Amino acid sequence: MVDYARFWQQEKVVLYALILMERLFKLKVPWLVNRELGNQRLSDLEKHLIRLKLRGLSSNELSIPLWLCNIKGAGKKLIFMKKTILPQGKVMAQIFPRKSQTKTTIAYVQRIATTMILLCSNLRKALTLSLR
Repeated sequence: MVDYARFWQQEKVVLYALILMERLFKLKVPWLVNRELGNQRLSDLEKHLIRLKLRGLSSNELSIPLWLCNIKGAGKKLIFMKKTILPQGKVMAQIFPRKSQTKTTIAYVQRIATTMILLCSNLRKALTLSLR
């Protein structure tokens, strides 16, 4: 399993799942598997996000920051965020199917506003769970 996760560069994703399964379902994961997947290299942010999940924060709200933790390099993280928040062409047309080409700027402003509202809501939930 570790070799397969490494081949696809998904070690941390598998590690997150195993940590949650250990804590939620009392699954016993061998120490060597945790070590090989990088358990000792988890950042404080990753550990905190996993704790928030265990306290009840939904997976949808955790997926983007956890994906960011897996991307190496600040430049690549910024590109990922830009492409996630402001996708191009056909993807943007799927998000806003009724917007014409001339209203692309309005669609981008709407997308940024929606993202900011969601971010504020999720930060509020995370803060509430962190203070428990």
